[in-house]
Amino acid sequence: MVESTTAYRTLPHMFYANAEQFSWHPLWLHKIEGRYQSISWTAGAAWIRSAASALMASGIQPGDRIAILSENRPEWAVADFSALSCGAISVPIYATNTTQEIQFILQNSGAVVLFLSSVAQMQKINQIRLSLPQLRLIVMFDAPPPNHSEVISYHTWLQEGRQQIDRQHHLLEERLHQLQSSDPVTIIYTSGTTGTPKGVVLTHNNFLSNCAAAADAIPIQAGDVALSALPLSHVFERMAGHYLMLRQGATIAYAESLEQVAQNIREVRPTVMCAVPRLYEKMYAKILSAQQEGPRLRRLLARRLIQTGHDAAQVLIHRQRSSRWLRLKTAIARCMLGTKLKQQLGGRLRFFVSGGAPLSIDIAGFFEAMGVIILEGYGLTETSPVISVNTLTARKLGTVGCPLSNVEVRIMDDGEIETKGPHIMPGYWQNAEATGEVLRDGWFSTGDIGHLDADGFLTITDRKKDLIITAGGKNIAPQKIENLLKSDPLINQIFVYGDRRPYLVALIVPNFQRLAEEATSLGVDAKSTAQLIRHPQTQQLMSARVQSLCQGLPTYEQIKRCALLDHEFTREQEEMTPTLKLRRKIVLEKYWRLIDELYDRPADHR
Repeated sequence: MVESTTAYRTLPHMFYANAEQFSWHPLWLHKIEGRYQSISWTAGAAWIRSAASALMASGIQPGDRIAILSENRPEWAVADFSALSCGAISVPIYATNTTQEIQFILQNSGAVVLFLSSVAQMQKINQIRLSLPQLRLIVMFDAPPPNHSEVISYHTWLQEGRQQIDRQHHLLEERLHQLQSSDPVTIIYTSGTTGTPKGVVLTHNNFLSNCAAAADAIPIQAGDVALSALPLSHVFERMAGHYLMLRQGATIAYAESLEQVAQNIREVRPTVMCAVPRLYEKMYAKILSAQQEGPRLRRLLARRLIQTGHDAAQVLIHRQRSSRWLRLKTAIARCMLGTKLKQQLGGRLRFFVSGGAPLSIDIAGFFEAMGVIILEGYGLTETSPVISVNTLTARKLGTVGCPLSNVEVRIMDDGEIETKGPHIMPGYWQNAEATGEVLRDGWFSTGDIGHLDADGFLTITDRKKDLIITAGGKNIAPQKIENLLKSDPLINQIFVYGDRRPYLVALIVPNFQRLAEEATSLGVDAKSTAQLIRHPQTQQLMSARVQSLCQGLPTYEQIKRCALLDHEFTREQEEMTPTLKLRRKIVLEKYWRLIDELYDRPADHR
């Protein structure tokens, strides 16, 4: 194992050193009054020093916890680095978190300061304010409502900090000097897919060592422009889209929202971008919709181009040699379809980095065949986060790449992945019992099942706790089957189940627009989504599609029955995590009656 070293002791030292080097180069881009405007490194550093001075003037001590409840924006970064500069610990909270989730994090972390973005977030805090006696300062990025004395405006607070800079200068320098690489940077709370959220403590060395090794693997450069769309509360964006970009001197542009990402990509024209698989799935679905739009000749051409993309993807996936005829067709498809896709992505994108959840190999292969590279990686909050990643010079579709240079990986007898290195958290916040369950002799048990191939590439098959054990004793990874089925343009979301049951069943959320078009062509007359999914011909159509997709799977991995839902799994209903992964336990609890009904009638064993 090669030990990774960094040129910086802590994250603030890294930031301020780069602020001197890049000075008036653009640091952040954010949208004001309809257009993106830039903020220089010099201006950003001045804001952070002012914010840190204001925090110290308010009595913040090293080790105090400072929470950030906000969407991605420059103020988020200012809050983070100002907290770190005076030795405090930042506690990110998803802007989409419920009031109860926010209350748990603020109480468990003992946060004494809260930065929040808007009146909408303040309304959540108002409901739980009496339960947070330790919270002594609330700063709102947007203008707070009048006569709300408990909340201070960010701009007013920053101005107060500027007036404190001379008075606090020596104390700030002393705090920065006292910072050690082993000091905590943050407490990031897990999404709670398997129970009560746990606070993951990560240090300066955790992030800096991961940044250094990731920079060796992925060529992020000064001059790159990264669109920040995945929430900064997520460790993937926090490291790869925030600290790594700042370490390398790149410019960070903030997306307005997930709904505006497509438009923001065209405006910002990023060169690199980090995202979760859901973004690529939506892009892929939009491409497939071209088969149903426009005149017949245009639809036929789109269908041929997309099919060529899939054919080329299969060659890439199976690492085969492409025929001359397929190479010619692929070149034409890249020219016509791939060029248009790249234009929609701004025309400058060098590559995507994918993480946070498994990416469908078919979707990844299709994009690569069209000339859009997605570098899939793997990691967890507890590993700060990157364990392995595909690179521009060494990648295999269907894998999550090779371990980083300073990361060790081993596969246990039961297939569980364990990892060791400077990327491993010191532990969970005030939870020694939970820490002891996953950390032994420096090795962290990931809870994921996978294997390393002869070339050192890591493949993830599923979460250990998500594995389905059928009544027949077969161990089945549901995510593999779900990703296969989501490659069908008619399927939007899917939940596969079969634990201690004789066969697998699925709950399917269709692509309602595409399904309605297909059903109409079959003569189905449905006045509503509910009527559409209950119509016998619609159900027969979806059942046939599922069976066709499952043909290549072993019999015990094939879906025997499925039910269609007339609504999506959503974050608001707590069926999905903030990073859009299914909360399988919640889905099962909500839909167990419907799942039971699928087992009440004989399975179709064709």
